[in-house]
Amino acid sequence: MAIRDHPSPAGPDGFLPTTRAEMEARGWEALDVLLITGDAYVDHPSFGAAMIGRVLEAEGYRVGIIAQPDWRDPGSIQVMGRPRLFCGVTAGNLDSMLSNYTAARHRRKEDVYSEDGAPGKRPNHAAVVYTQMCRRAFPGLPVVMGGMEASMRRVVHYDYWEDKLRPSILADAKAEILVYGMGEVAVREIAARLRDGCSDLSGIRGTALFLGAKATAAADFRDCVILPRARRLTGTPGCCSA
Repeated sequence: MAIRDHPSPAGPDGFLPTTRAEMEARGWEALDVLLITGDAYVDHPSFGAAMIGRVLEAEGYRVGIIAQPDWRDPGSIQVMGRPRLFCGVTAGNLDSMLSNYTAARHRRKEDVYSEDGAPGKRPNHAAVVYTQMCRRAFPGLPVVMGGMEASMRRVVHYDYWEDKLRPSILADAKAEILVYGMGEVAVREIAARLRDGCSDLSGIRGTALFLGAKATAAADFRDCVILPRARRLTGTPGCCSA
């Protein structure tokens, strides 16, 4: 697999910048969007972060990417400074718990989405950890979650490794919005609204977010499928039994 492991040439045909030096080589003082991924940076459309980065780049945004930052060091995501519009985070092509553990709950000895298969380069629940890192490193900056982990955990879900029901990943991560499934259209709309000074990210197809009390009271849910509340599910004995 072709890992991005050498300096990227400046210009539109090079890799997305991953360092301050690569930003400066392009003549950029700041990014519009910073993407953080739990996978190695592989500039190929089968890797979601690279694909989203290229989609935004084609729209004229200045995009940088940080692959597998050290989650124990908040400074590891600050190397290119504060982005102008938002941070986008993904655990990578797999749920991070599946990347880190086998079905028997043993630590994996190889991570196929890391360079040389090296394990231990992403934290458990990486999407949550990366989102919280962004919130600490860049207070007030919108954080957009996406990828497999966020998509599959956007509603109340059963966590196999913890053997219990978990609430929406948004409850733990506190991201402004979650993009699920294929995110190319949604991320363009999110970027355009933030670029134009609009902080309202509601109503974008393929996204999930928490509504405030007023918005919830005013919303029309007649055409919606209403899922059970997390409290109701977690308080039901045997709800996860086979």
